[in-house]
Amino acid sequence: MANTAGVLLDLLPIALLLLLFWGAKIKPVNDRASFASVAEELPWRGFFAIVIIVHHVAQHTSSGIVFPYFTYVGFLAVAVFFLYSGFGLMKRYLSDPQYAQWFLAKRLPKLLLPYLAVTVLFWLLYLWLENPWTLTEVAKGALTGSPIVWHSWYINVIVGFYIVFWLLMKVARGQAWVMLGGALIWYGASVVIFRQLGFGEWWYNASHILVLGMLIAVYEKPIVRVFAKFAWPVVITSVGLLFAGLNYIEANQLLSDDSAELEAVLIQMVAAVVFSIGLCALCTRISIGNAMLRFLGEYALEIYLLQGLFQFAFRSELAWIENDFSYLVTSVVATVLSAALLNLCLKPIFGVYLRSLRKITR
Repeated sequence: MANTAGVLLDLLPIALLLLLFWGAKIKPVNDRASFASVAEELPWRGFFAIVIIVHHVAQHTSSGIVFPYFTYVGFLAVAVFFLYSGFGLMKRYLSDPQYAQWFLAKRLPKLLLPYLAVTVLFWLLYLWLENPWTLTEVAKGALTGSPIVWHSWYINVIVGFYIVFWLLMKVARGQAWVMLGGALIWYGASVVIFRQLGFGEWWYNASHILVLGMLIAVYEKPIVRVFAKFAWPVVITSVGLLFAGLNYIEANQLLSDDSAELEAVLIQMVAAVVFSIGLCALCTRISIGNAMLRFLGEYALEIYLLQGLFQFAFRSELAWIENDFSYLVTSVVATVLSAALLNLCLKPIFGVYLRSLRKITR
């Protein structure tokens, strides 16, 4: 069974590629002016939400020859979310002088309400397993890099960025260079702070892509023009550089060597930029999208938040799934279905909140 699980897991990259390119289309020449419309962004979010689950499951399994390499690509998948977030926020700011008004009131609840709901689910799971967290421990964990919700560091980083972005909008007065410079300072400061606090490298090895997304939004037309003209050379070069960088990290076991940790992080930072540039170039030539990817994209945030709950539950005293392939499939299915259910449950609450907010802002 172990060998069968390994073979099936090693075939996963093929399955992911089929999912990605099912329904994909080559863009006509007159449709290469942008790399990120809302319709195009959603499928990419859905695809990389699944990649992130696979990445984290790979950290808890040992089957296969190819599958373990997924442990090295999680930061690249997260970089895509940062890329689209930075791009979307900056583009909206440049087109709407009033964007700063009620920005946090509209943005933060969309993150924090699902996060609080999943926090309660994790708390209940730990309580069921007779290892309860106190409210003090939950709050302390969220502030010290060890949140009760597995992998939820992303929420901490993006909430911090939203607050900084809002402050920058207040002082920039439409000047893009102030926004970019301020965001770059935020990133540099966050790296220093996180390293001083002893947080893992995943807290900062891809978050600079938020700034890259902002930069692309500011200079979108000339950047996309270059990408569209040289798309395939850029994509091929990006793939080659990524393979070389990640292979170097794995071959030299840099992430398991404390003395080489900084070198590994710097390579990851560069790799995140290279990957993002390659993706942008690809998106000027290819449009992806199918029903499954759009469905996953709709619930990408909930998928991200809930994934750890099932990765934990299915390798705990509550339920232990020994077979690695079954563990992956069960984790993915349970996460996606629960994400859709959570979204359905929270949608009426968001609706009431947004209607109340509209009355206040009139």
